[in-house]
Amino acid sequence: MLSRIILIILSYTRFTETGMMDSPNDFLVGEQYWDFIGGKNTFTQLLETFDGIGKEYKEKLQEKFKKIASEKIKFILGNDAILSRIGL
Repeated sequence: MLSRIILIILSYTRFTETGMMDSPNDFLVGEQYWDFIGGKNTFTQLLETFDGIGKEYKEKLQEKFKKIASEKIKFILGNDAILSRIGL
């Protein structure tokens, strides 16, 4: 998954920049940007940090999202019986 994200970031081109910017010289994206800002391997460390935090908080975030979804559905439907049937 990570290699797919990096590939998307590195292969991104915006049609509005065509002919206006010299891609490798006018701006930096992804790994080049973060390593320029923070030094060598900053991008890798940043990804590892986000990955670790994501794994640590995954269950808490899923519970929070489920609670928010339940509240929204309750507000829209206003029926607890329907919510219990769909597991919220």
